[in-house]
Amino acid sequence: MLLTVCAGGDAAEPGKATTSSAPPSSAPPSPAPPSAAGTETGPGVVAHGLAEVPFEDAPRELTDLERPLLVEPGPHAGDGTDDEVLTAARERDPRTAEEWSAAIPAEIHGDYAEDVKTVVRFDPDTGDRGAEPTDAGPAGSRSVGTNHFALVLDASDSMSGDSGDGTRMDAARTALTGFVEELPGGSTVSLRLDVHAGDATEAGQRESCTTTEVVHSGGADAAEPGDVLAGVRPTGWTPLARAVEEAAADFPDGATDGATDGIVHVVTDGVETRGGDPVAAAERLSESGVEPVVNVIGFQAGDADQRALADIAAAGRGEYTRTGSRAEPVAYWREQNTAMARAWNEWRNTELREINEAGNANKRLADEVGNRVKRTADEEASQGKRVANMLGPDVDEQVRREVWDFFDERGATVRDWGDRTHLANWDAADDRHQQDRQTVHDRGEAKWSEYYERLQ
Repeated sequence: MLLTVCAGGDAAEPGKATTSSAPPSSAPPSPAPPSAAGTETGPGVVAHGLAEVPFEDAPRELTDLERPLLVEPGPHAGDGTDDEVLTAARERDPRTAEEWSAAIPAEIHGDYAEDVKTVVRFDPDTGDRGAEPTDAGPAGSRSVGTNHFALVLDASDSMSGDSGDGTRMDAARTALTGFVEELPGGSTVSLRLDVHAGDATEAGQRESCTTTEVVHSGGADAAEPGDVLAGVRPTGWTPLARAVEEAAADFPDGATDGATDGIVHVVTDGVETRGGDPVAAAERLSESGVEPVVNVIGFQAGDADQRALADIAAAGRGEYTRTGSRAEPVAYWREQNTAMARAWNEWRNTELREINEAGNANKRLADEVGNRVKRTADEEASQGKRVANMLGPDVDEQVRREVWDFFDERGATVRDWGDRTHLANWDAADDRHQQDRQTVHDRGEAKWSEYYERLQ
C-alpha cells in the first residue's frame, strides 16, 4: 500500500463537495512517497494477498512506488460492484484502518503491472539507420564498407592504338586520373597493371602473361597515382584473368568481413589474349571474402570483345561501360556523381520517413501508457473511497475516515507517478526523434551537396 501527504480524489466524503484529480502538468516531479505495502506473508505474496508479477530483466532498480504496483489485479478490479467488494473484504475480518486498507485493495487493485514494465523499459530509439549510398556504380550500387577502389589497367601493347585523340592509353590515363581526383575524402585506391614486364613478341609472351603488379596503393588524395600513370607504356599481352583474380590482394587489411568492401574498376580495350577465363575470375572475386563489385570500362572494344567484357562485369555483379574517346570517361564519372547525388537524396528522405514513424510511435506509446495508468489510478481510488463510505456499520467514524483518506492519497500518488513518467518518456521520445532527424538531414544534405558541387 502507498501512503502520501497529498490529498485529492473524486469520491466525496459525506458532506464534502466532489473534487476532480489535477490534470497532467509539466511541474517538476515531487519525491515519491514511501511504500506501505506491508510485510510479506509468503513467497511471492504481499500482505494484501495478491501475487507479485516478476520483472527479472528490469533495466534499472525499481522505485519504492513502482515495486508494489507489480502485482496481479484484484478479482473485482474494474468491474466489481461496491457491494461485492465490501462483502469480499469483510470475509477477511478486518478490524483496524490498516487492515481495511489492505482488504479492500486486495479486491480492486488496478492492473498496473505491464504498464509499469513498459514505463521502466521505455526506449526512445528510432531504429538503426539504413546502409548509406556508396560509389559502387550509377545503377545498381551495393553498400561498400571501406570505400577502397581497386583499379586494374590493361597496359598491353594494344592500348598504344589510336583513340582518335591520342592513344587509348592516353585516354585511360585521363579517365583514371580524373576518377581518382573525384573520389570522396577518406577513400583509398590501388592501381594494378595487368602487364608490367615482357613485350608483345613471342619471346616476351611468357613473362608478360605471368606478370601483374600493383604500382600504387594509398590515399585517393595523393598525386602519386597520376605520376605513376604518366610513366606507364603499353607493351606485352593481356593476362586479364590473372589481373582480375589477383585484385583480391589489393584491398586493405580488415576488408574481408563478408560484406561488399570495395569496387574494382577494370579498364581495357579488349579481352584475355593468353587463354585465361576473366569471367570465372570476376565471379570468384565477387564471391570471395572481399566480395567487391567489378565494373568494366572498355576503350574502343570491338563487338565481340564488348560482349565478353560485359560478361565479366555481370559475373562481378558490376556494370560494363563502353567508351570511344577521352570525353566518354568524363561522361561516365559524371553519371556516377549524378547517381550518387540522387542516391543520397533518396537515402535522406527514406531515413527521415522511418525516423518520423518510429518517433511518433514512441510518443503514442508514452501517451497510451501514461493515460491508462492515470485512468486506472482514478478508477481504483474512486471505488475505494465509495466503499470506505459504506463502512459505517462495521467501523467507527475515525477508522472510516482513515480508510477514505488512504484511497484518496494513494490515488493521487499513483496518478502523479503516471503523469511524471508519461511526460518524461514523451519528452525523451521527442528529443530523440528531433536529434535523429537533424543528424540524418545534415548527413544527407552534406553528401548530396558534395556530389552536386562536383557536377558543377
